Amino acid sequence: LGVKNFNFLGNPYTSYLKPAEVVTNTNVEKSIWYRSKTDASTYAFVTYNVPTETTIPAASAANNGFIPPMQGFWLKASSAGDFTFTNAMRTHNTTGTVIPLKAPKAAVNQILRLQVTNGTALDEAVMLFNENAQNGYDSYDAAKMINTGTGALNIYTVLGTENLVLNSQPAITYDVEIPVGMNLEAGTYTVSANQFSNFAEGTNVQLLDKVTGTVTDLTTGNYTFTLTETLNSNTRFALVFPQNTPTGVDNMGA
Repeated sequence: LGVKNFNFLGNPYTSYLKPAEVVTNTNVEKSIWYRSKTDASTYAFVTYNVPTETTIPAASAANNGFIPPMQGFWLKASSAGDFTFTNAMRTHNTTGTVIPLKAPKAAVNQILRLQVTNGTALDEAVMLFNENAQNGYDSYDAAKMINTGTGALNIYTVLGTENLVLNSQPAITYDVEIPVGMNLEAGTYTVSANQFSNFAEGTNVQLLDKVTGTVTDLTTGNYTFTLTETLNSNTRFALVFPQNTPTGVDNMGA
């Protein structure tokens, strides 16, 4: 495996591979990436993070990270080394399997699932808060693999120099901007909080559009905007969890 690279592998068996066993190598990050249909005609990268059992986009969660026979997939290596497939990775039953690397049940995942769509295709990114996560990049995070080709959509958050499809933190940091990157063709798009789970009552999250000056509370509405040319930026949009939500928040799309 090449260090810090996405490495393309293939399931050599005629059985499924268990994701928790695939990522047991110490030099392998704890996420799996593969290509799948996200709508009737669009193929995009799907990410499955083993510790949090999170699939992004959610519409591709049917396999729960289990790798079908002969399926190609990507792993990311934290250091160079070999990767060996073993019989311990194999399974013929993709249901009822206990994932030993998941977070303890007492630690609840607070999940914000961001979705961008043009009405046909979609892409998602997840902010996850869990007391077992670290403030820096760790096994609870997953890098973003950029979808390419005509009509491709991309949304991600930024942590330092990392573009993340899954960005985990131990707790919410209030009133701090979290950069949101998007890579989109010209067109009209809607950003929404497709999932907002396990947050305390009264918690809000705002999407800032620094070009139009619009602030949208995603817990009560969506944000629609139109691009006249391609957007490839991680500086136009940001998320903020406000400590105290001001009155008169603008929930209108632009």
